[in-house]
Amino acid sequence: MARPDSGSANIDRKGPPKDYRVPVAGTLLTRRLGDQQIVVKVLAEGFEYEPRCYRSLSAIAREVTGTRWNGLLFFGLAERRDA
Repeated sequence: MARPDSGSANIDRKGPPKDYRVPVAGTLLTRRLGDQQIVVKVLAEGFEYEPRCYRSLSAIAREVTGTRWNGLLFFGLAERRDA
């Protein structure tokens, strides 16, 4: 017996919802660190830095600095909250 369509066929469950602070695909994010200019391209699914694709801005910030960073803070898309 066929079940009536509940409308759930249009729900995309591939991953978590996109963070509203991340700009639309195609946007270039820039950050100067010392004498280095860091340019990251926002993709539909992730980010491109130099020739590689990354799942998060935090991964790029870690790659560039060698330390753990919140990627949104590193690229100026969020402000630090005081504890």
